[in-house]
Amino acid sequence: MKYLQISQILKTNEIFKSIQEKHPSFTIDLEVFSCKSSKNDKIFNTLPKPFRYLVQTLALAYPDYDFENENALSFTLMPYQDVVNELILIIDKTVRLDKCEIFSYKNRSGPFENCKWYFCFFFYCKNEKRILMLNLRSL
Repeated sequence: MKYLQISQILKTNEIFKSIQEKHPSFTIDLEVFSCKSSKNDKIFNTLPKPFRYLVQTLALAYPDYDFENENALSFTLMPYQDVVNELILIIDKTVRLDKCEIFSYKNRSGPFENCKWYFCFFFYCKNEKRILMLNLRSL
């Protein structure tokens, strides 16, 4: 897997940064990764797809934390209707939402253990071979 720099996502993250400057305890991150596995990703091959991609995304986004012991129980498949409407347009330009499986990460360990609250969503698009991670948290 590797991080993908997509202009629409980079522009959206700039908007998020301006929000964070006004509210420093609030963090919003939107990142996109390729789902093409590298030789280094073999460590995650014991997990079924798409969970291996979800765990790999967490590992790339938070390299200071260990996600090797995560499993499918750490994630919840989210109904399409529960996704916030304002984000649909942005996300749909990056990964086709009508072709995505949407998951939420529910484990409070790692980068989320000291948060007052957090949401971590993964948009897995098998056709595009991409995964988009959106996380919001309050420290």
